[in-house]
Amino acid sequence: MPFYDYKCIVCDHLFEEFQPITDEALTSCPECGKEVKRLISNTNAQVVLDPKELKEKIQQEAKKDVQDIKNGNREKAADYLGEKGALDYFGEK
Repeated sequence: MPFYDYKCIVCDHLFEEFQPITDEALTSCPECGKEVKRLISNTNAQVVLDPKELKEKIQQEAKKDVQDIKNGNREKAADYLGEKGALDYFGEK
């Protein structure tokens, strides 16, 4: 069952409710009884890789990033080298 975040449109009370996906959204504030809106919130999903898979994935992504930089991707270069470093790498001032 997921947690849902709610906010009262009158008193601004924020609260979280643990409820089944099949349940209807709550409609009243537990503080003042007025109307609430369900908020869009972050989810927390965890993917577990074994260390060998994780290392391979990081290496693949790093190789792709290096190739992108070699192909002129200034944004990717700035991610790794900073703005000044990217300008220096591409010979710009």
